Amino acid sequence: MADEKYGDLTAILGLQGKKALINGGGQGIGRSSALLLATAGADVAIVDNVPELGQAVVEEIKGLGRKSALLDINLLDDSQMSRLVPAVVKELGGLDVVINVVGRPLWRATHEMTLDEWDGQFRLNLDYIFRSSQEAFQYWRDRGHGGSIVSISSGSGTEASPGHAAYGAAKAALIQLTQTLGVEWATQGVRVNAIAPGSIRTPRSVSRTPAEMEAKIIEKVPMGRRGESDDIGKVVLFLASEMSSYVTGQTIIVDGGSMIENWFPVRYSS
Repeated sequence: MADEKYGDLTAILGLQGKKALINGGGQGIGRSSALLLATAGADVAIVDNVPELGQAVVEEIKGLGRKSALLDINLLDDSQMSRLVPAVVKELGGLDVVINVVGRPLWRATHEMTLDEWDGQFRLNLDYIFRSSQEAFQYWRDRGHGGSIVSISSGSGTEASPGHAAYGAAKAALIQLTQTLGVEWATQGVRVNAIAPGSIRTPRSVSRTPAEMEAKIIEKVPMGRRGESDDIGKVVLFLASEMSSYVTGQTIIVDGGSMIENWFPVRYSS
């Protein structure tokens, strides 16, 4: 007879009744993560700079029988960050999981990039994660038990990022920050992890990728396709849940094998 503790997937995930915040939950990876967390039993608050998209996801979550709310907070305005966690607690009754999805590259030759553009990429792709993580940690420390933080980094943070150097540097810094916070906050029961996606089909990326570029991207992926938002959302679900209870400070690469593709020009298959 199988051990009873393995008989209920919802119990294994440990997300039933948990309270999650998704920074950037209105579309793509954020939306997929929100719906997967809600399906697993979590209540989910959304921050998104396009209110119509964020509210649509809120309604989807409510349709799954979970509590949800759209929070009116500008993540790039540090003066508003102190309101972030209290807003989640007011709407949901607590906070257990923070998912950081907001981020976007600026494509610019490095020698042409201004310092303001460089700083802007760090503010958009790193600084708000640092601040939201601080706010969440302080809440968890005060209440006496921890939570989970999951941030979306990028393959651009694990290797050279020509044409988008500031983005790559910010995402690399996020990986290092994840390692550091994973160590610093472990004794408080706070787990901190990240995901480095490869090429993922999101509404924004699809609209900006010509067909010939799509084909070239797929050619570089051993699994023969681009990733979908759900491919990342499922890993978010794992890292947010009790299934990863002994995992912290890690960055999981989710890219169909493209970063470890052998340089040899012939691809072998079994």
